[in-house]
Amino acid sequence: MEKIIFATGNEHKMIEIRAILSDLGAEILSQKEAGIKADVVEDGATFEENAMIKATEIAKIANQMPEYKNAVVLADDSGLEIDYLNKEPGIYSARYMGEDTSYDIKNQTLLDRLEGVPDEKRTARFVCAIAAAMPDGSCEVVRGTMEGIIGHEIAGENGFGGYSGNSGNAYQDEESVRRQAAANYIQSSHFREAMNVLQSLSQRNGQWYYLSSMANMGLGNNVNALSDIREAVRLEPDNMQYQMLLQRMEGGGSWYREMQNPFGGMPTGGDDYCMKLCLANLACSLCCPGGGVFCC
Repeated sequence: MEKIIFATGNEHKMIEIRAILSDLGAEILSQKEAGIKADVVEDGATFEENAMIKATEIAKIANQMPEYKNAVVLADDSGLEIDYLNKEPGIYSARYMGEDTSYDIKNQTLLDRLEGVPDEKRTARFVCAIAAAMPDGSCEVVRGTMEGIIGHEIAGENGFGGYSGNSGNAYQDEESVRRQAAANYIQSSHFREAMNVLQSLSQRNGQWYYLSSMANMGLGNNVNALSDIREAVRLEPDNMQYQMLLQRMEGGGSWYREMQNPFGGMPTGGDDYCMKLCLANLACSLCCPGGGVFCC
């Protein structure tokens, strides 16, 4: 894999993408940088379907260009799901109340619809699905989520949600920030630092056990790594990211015991899993843009 094309023109998003996928050793281009002009209609029923539609359509164009015939094309779709509102706005987040409607109006409308609803029923999540269209025509897709609640007032300036101490849930905010710090340490191969951060947290949810598993792998604590990922799957059995890692550990023989860096330096045969794992990490990282009514 020499080149990756991400189907976006968002320069700020590309900065994050290049940082997260840097260990793949591939040239990473935006759709614009690759000279691909296309306006893909995303008419899927799920975030995953929309990401796959966009990735495969852009890949069809890229594969006709000699310099990109072996490129991997990535595309994402993301949005906010509010459980009390039957997971609205969901896949229509970008078009909710019209694309030209300001987020101040959109956020206030959501708050008005949740007037009087207690915190325990204001559960919500940011979702990001990322698809990878491969040169052989296959397509992989992963989904990342950032769980939280809808606050009672607008905070920040960047869309539907972000970290906020104004929700009355600062404890949960702090825990989320520190878990992300641990994930960043793992991504940069600072496994001991990641474990120190994780050990300081009191919330032991699925994400905690997943990160602990990754850190333990990096430290060579293979028994603990396997135990942690099993617990992550037990707590969140529908999380594909956790399931994939568990399957590789239980079914991959010496694969995970030999792995020195969970984001690079894969043994032979681990390349496609490395891509999936990086995509899953990328999806989680791009979930929460900051600002709005969502408090993660």
